[in-house]
Amino acid sequence: YETTNTAMMWCVAYLTFHPEGAQWAHRIRSEVAPLVTADGIFVDGMQADACLFTKAFASEVVRLRPPFPLLSGR
Repeated sequence: YETTNTAMMWCVAYLTFHPEGAQWAHRIRSEVAPLVTADGIFVDGMQADACLFTKAFASEVVRLRPPFPLLSGR
């Protein structure tokens, strides 16, 4: 779980401190909002595959800041 925690921490850091972070956060919210109830529960987890920007953002963060650097291929 530590690798997931590290990846999520870097995602939040990029959304918080990067100059374009607010724009990225808005795009992620607009993608995910239709899939989540008011309680924060996914309506249909299979539809999460449609969140292309969110997936691309997370993949890029993990590429830039791998949770376990020895496996990154750099």
